[in-house]
Amino acid sequence: MQHGQALDEEQDPQRHLSPEGKAQIGRTALALKKMGLSFDLMISSSKARARESAEIIADTLSYPLKEIEITDSLTPNSSPEDFIDFLAGFKDRERVFVAGHLPSLHNIALWLLCESCNINIKFEMGGVLRIDAERLPTHQGILRYYLLPEQLNFICNRET
Repeated sequence: MQHGQALDEEQDPQRHLSPEGKAQIGRTALALKKMGLSFDLMISSSKARARESAEIIADTLSYPLKEIEITDSLTPNSSPEDFIDFLAGFKDRERVFVAGHLPSLHNIALWLLCESCNINIKFEMGGVLRIDAERLPTHQGILRYYLLPEQLNFICNRET
């Protein structure tokens, strides 16, 4: 998941989530809960906007906040190999949630899906992408879905 909308750097040099960003990630979290999703591991970039996004998701899904793994391998310009190496340290985890930034999230998705391909995935803040992989490293992951914020809002607002 790409983090939610952040405050401008002039307003907040740390770029915490804006009120709109918190609201969007809250709706995304509620949609994930309604979808029945849970995670064995939650990982976030060390940057405030991604960390706060992961915390909102974790809180809604009853994942312990103190167990969110924070890594610099998810910062905007990190290499996909660095993140995959980090992720390989958690072989016993099957359902992993990742909160990060562009372009690194896009590059990680491409790395997991294919080798030397040129796929354009248009990430949006608060959108959720699911890739299944039998093992790491791989370039043969399976893209299960990409839900845009509008679709997640629909799920969030739908009566159960």
